[in-house]
Amino acid sequence: MKRPLPILLFISFLLLAGCRQELADCPPVVSVPRSSLNGRISTDSPIQFPLDEYAVLGPFEASSSSGVFENKRHAAEDLEASPGTAVYAIADGEISFSGKAGGYGWLIIIDHPQTNTYSLYGHLSPSRWHRGTGPVAKGDLIAYIGDSDENGSSIKYGEMTPHLHFGIRQGQRTDYPKNGDWRWMAGWTTACPSEIGWLQPSQFILNYETMSQQNWQAPAGAGWRRYLFPGLLAVWFTAVAANGYRLYRNKKRNLQGEK
Repeated sequence: MKRPLPILLFISFLLLAGCRQELADCPPVVSVPRSSLNGRISTDSPIQFPLDEYAVLGPFEASSSSGVFENKRHAAEDLEASPGTAVYAIADGEISFSGKAGGYGWLIIIDHPQTNTYSLYGHLSPSRWHRGTGPVAKGDLIAYIGDSDENGSSIKYGEMTPHLHFGIRQGQRTDYPKNGDWRWMAGWTTACPSEIGWLQPSQFILNYETMSQQNWQAPAGAGWRRYLFPGLLAVWFTAVAANGYRLYRNKKRNLQGEK
């Protein structure tokens, strides 16, 4: 039986298919000038900006035409900030992840069950104080902006100007997979970020009173994608093992025939 090898090649095709694609055509995003942000949120509001000064350096759904992010869209807003700048929780919630992450330096995720969303804070400093997992309240200090030598800069990603990568997404972190375009910590995606649950952070905060009333849910497809990549890997290794066992049996049979 020589089926495992064709199966292996077919799975390889599935894993490699779509590795490169054209830039997604996304709906236009309403940009928010810096003057529209500071001072617009009441201190009594259940939400706030993550920085004392909120200036957008990299817009939501902006595209990249070169490098590792070629033909991808930005799933967050990059906020101008110098190393050591304090970063605050935007709302009450639960820190479900606090740790090092490739390309991010230190990364923090806060789940907000009250709106069924989560917020993402990347390029934080691993060397400075940062909050661990557990409950957090709006305005709590959670970390500081990292220096360029610790904020995720590398040969792969290049040297990054210190900034906060700030994202907000429908659903909770565990609604999404660990790998692929839908992964919960995605910074850039091949799909339109708004089509896979990401929200424009500044618009969400500025329009919180109305946007928080919406029944936010993780987009259809997030659930099965949590198991797609592990499932493909399981099939892959099963096919490799089966093919290896077949070769072993054939070799053993040939040796016995020579005796």
